[in-house]
Amino acid sequence: MNIVQNQHIFPQKSISRFYNEDDTVQVFLKTQQRQFPARSNNKLFCFERVWDQRAEQGFGKEIEDTFQELAEVLLDDQEFVIPSLRQIDVTRFYSLWFVRSEIQRYDQHLAQGKFAPSNLSQEQKLNIELQHQIYTDSVGDVPTHMKRGRTMEMVIDQFAGAHSSLKWWVVTFPIQVIVPDSPKDSFIIPLGPYVCLLAHFDVCELTISKAKEFNLNAISNSCEYYFASDLSKTMHNKSLNTGNAGAG
Repeated sequence: MNIVQNQHIFPQKSISRFYNEDDTVQVFLKTQQRQFPARSNNKLFCFERVWDQRAEQGFGKEIEDTFQELAEVLLDDQEFVIPSLRQIDVTRFYSLWFVRSEIQRYDQHLAQGKFAPSNLSQEQKLNIELQHQIYTDSVGDVPTHMKRGRTMEMVIDQFAGAHSSLKWWVVTFPIQVIVPDSPKDSFIIPLGPYVCLLAHFDVCELTISKAKEFNLNAISNSCEYYFASDLSKTMHNKSLNTGNAGAG
């Protein structure tokens, strides 16, 4: 096992479900007002070592793997009703995606304090982190990425506890789904170009107008970028200028 350097915000497997015939997704970069194709391993979709290995390959991977297994079942049979015992798996994944996208906003709340200093070599530090444990530096500080990992776990547990009764439905879109760079408070998880999981929305298929509303919210909530399999099909109007949509 190696330390993961490029940490995906929205999982690589989830992004690849939106691949078009070119095995890419279409990304709109809001900061530069331009569109381009990208694969799931593009660094745009990642942070570089923002959280620790335990958050990446420990509890984070466990939440991801559990959700991806469920997602495959749901996509194979879109009439499948999510069992009540699996609803919490969806909620925990949603909170994982959210806290990954927003984790640096929590830095001002990271736990402070001094601990026993250490004089560990870089190799020793890596080995400790690979074991999903914490170390201190030469002045007794816990590295920020490790604090973030603990914060992520705490936020996920608190969110799941506060939303333990949240119910999700498999919903199809009549137009293609836009995936934002942060879900924020949207309570939507895109599964594929025309399929989402929605909370608080007990319908099988959205109307075009409601689907447009969700896509416009995704654009608005995105800070840097959003993507889709084919951006020209996300508003049921191929003549729509996606650049103008991004600006709005």
